[in-house]
Amino acid sequence: MLDFGSSDRVRWDSDHLGVTFIVYDGNKPIRCFVSRAAIDDNLGYSTPGTILDRAQAEFDEIVEQVRSRIEARAFDTDGSIRIRTGDWRRH
Repeated sequence: MLDFGSSDRVRWDSDHLGVTFIVYDGNKPIRCFVSRAAIDDNLGYSTPGTILDRAQAEFDEIVEQVRSRIEARAFDTDGSIRIRTGDWRRH
């Protein structure tokens, strides 16, 4: 069972220009990254504030993107999930 926790787990990653958080698959942590471009291009600007504010406000949408990549076993070579703007799936 995947545990996404809450939006307060989301952190800004200034080194990679995006947000990160950890999802737990049982006891196994999965590092997740969503690029700033993916947030800008797919979540719009209806929520004011920083990229972090917008990612936290739209956390449920980000969760759906990450969940679909985990279910598809679309992990990076290091076992993490990375979502860039071209990876975003429309439901």
